[in-house]
Amino acid sequence: AQHSFTFCQPEVDPSGMTWGRTARTVPKVSTSVCWLLLLDIINSTELGRSLPARELPLVFGKWFSECRQLVHQHNGTVDKFLGDALFAFWPDQADPPPPVHHMLDALLEKQRKSHPPFRWILHWGNVTVGGTPAASGERVMGEEVHFVFRLEKLAGGLQLPHLFSEAAAKRLLPLRSSREIGRYPLKGFDGKFRVFALESKT
Repeated sequence: AQHSFTFCQPEVDPSGMTWGRTARTVPKVSTSVCWLLLLDIINSTELGRSLPARELPLVFGKWFSECRQLVHQHNGTVDKFLGDALFAFWPDQADPPPPVHHMLDALLEKQRKSHPPFRWILHWGNVTVGGTPAASGERVMGEEVHFVFRLEKLAGGLQLPHLFSEAAAKRLLPLRSSREIGRYPLKGFDGKFRVFALESKT
């Protein structure tokens, strides 16, 4: 429902425990095509300065909790929490997965009433999954992850509430129509890249 629970292990005396031998754990690493989503609070530094010290963690904590819940409700995995952002992913399906499609509606609705304001970035690409521990049990890595964060910097510079890559725009068709924003260079990547936003609903 609307409640969250934290389970804590009571302290025990390790001298009374019996330790067994187990086989060495080998991290499982694979490559997979995934949907990559970055949510980022807009002007978080200025927001932090404008709020009382005791109120800031409450505002940020509420936002993180609500965004994490949205991701989980739409069958996504939270990869990591950053200082003012959340990064999540969905393994790809044979067709554009409905959870991602419906997640966009949830994000647009949240943006209309959210405090603090935030932007989101969506990309579709090939990543490495696993290999390092994460709270979710899995973590994604690779060039495509860096690409998402570069798109977020671009969206901030263009002052756009959301942005997605050409790969994501093509993959979402025909469920979602989009408009091209333009072609832009991204630091660390060669060439210019087409970026898109959702068509406004009339």
